[in-house]
Parts: sequence; structure tokens; C-alpha cells
Amino acid sequence: MTVTSDGTRSKAKPVVLAQDGQSRIETAIYDYLWAQGREVDTDTREIRIGYRELANSIHPRIHRNRSRNNLESLRKKLAIDSVGREDANGTGRTYRVYGYKTILKRRREAGLIWYTEGREGSRLLSVSDVTVTSEGTVLSS
Repeated sequence: MTVTSDGTRSKAKPVVLAQDGQSRIETAIYDYLWAQGREVDTDTREIRIGYRELANSIHPRIHRNRSRNNLESLRKKLAIDSVGREDANGTGRTYRVYGYKTILKRRREAGLIWYTEGREGSRLLSVSDVTVTSEGTVLSS
């Protein structure tokens, strides 16, 4: 069971959709990257974009550091990969953006089949991160 900084506990839910385990801002960033990306194949896109450009495209009050943190979170959640560095002009990195089916497949293969949502954000969890109670309730540990 997870005890957050405010003392609450969270129930783990099974991942059904690619958006499960992502915050609203992560989903907004993902949707933008997917919509603006160049098609590589039917379930993969690529886009070169900088933190500031991304932040301004999502919401004018989002700081570039927040967009950087959310991109890193999406990478850890297997929705995107960083496949290129900034160029000499600082025009941004290249990201590979995966479609929903591929995201779910990558997460299943990594064992990330549960998620929790709370004040501290959305987290993906593996089987080893959860406990099933005698009542059948799945709790994050």
C-alpha cells in the first residue's frame, strides 16, 4: 500500500488504456506530440521539438522545465523515446512517439500493468509493487 505525503493510501487499478497512469498534462503533451509528429509507420511518429516550444504549444503558462519533466515521465512510462539530441542550433530533441497499442504492449512487456492516481501524480506499477488483500482488493505497496 502506498502512503503518500499527506498520509492517504491508494488503490491500484489495472491498466486498460494507454492514458491510464498518465497525468492530464502528460496526456496533453503526448496528444500534441502525436498530432504534430511525422509518421514513421502506422503506430509510430517522430517529432523534433524543444522544451520551450512544447510548453508554449500546450499552454502559455507552462514553464519549459515542466515540459522537460513531463517528457521524462512519458519516457519512463514507455509512451515515447528520445532518439536524438538537440542540434547545434538548439532546436530541440527528436522523440519517437508510440501509438496506444504499442504503448500498452511495451508496458505489458515491462510488467507495468497497474497504476495509481493521487495528489502526487499518476504512477505505473509492476506486479511486485502491488499487494492483493484477502478481499481481492489490489493495493500499491
